Amino acid sequence: MPDQILIIEDEPLLGDELSRQFRRDGWEVDWVKTLAQARRFLASSQPRPLLVLADLSLPDGSSLDLLEQLHNDKGPTEWIFITGYGGVPDSVRALRLGAYDFLVKRASGSVCGWSSAPLRAVRAHSGS
Repeated sequence: MPDQILIIEDEPLLGDELSRQFRRDGWEVDWVKTLAQARRFLASSQPRPLLVLADLSLPDGSSLDLLEQLHNDKGPTEWIFITGYGGVPDSVRALRLGAYDFLVKRASGSVCGWSSAPLRAVRAHSGS
């Protein structure tokens, strides 16, 4: 069974590209575009995904708030945040809540510092 990732991203081009990239790398991908969809998915998904890749700023709120709500019940899921708007306070908050990493989107829509290294580390951490 492939590792599962939940992508929370409201930008269609980036969400589609990330989904394609992860599928190519052998992940089972679920992609949602809002916090409400993410909450419903995480509430009904058992087992939880190995990784959540979340845009920080979504139309219906901050994905940091979702991680904070799930903080004591996030299980083995690792979180990586991507954002075009976050600053030091957001990155510190994310890491204090247990996020694995915090990456910045470039104006072009690509993700600065993006590589498969965090994903290899997450898989190694989980023993997959």
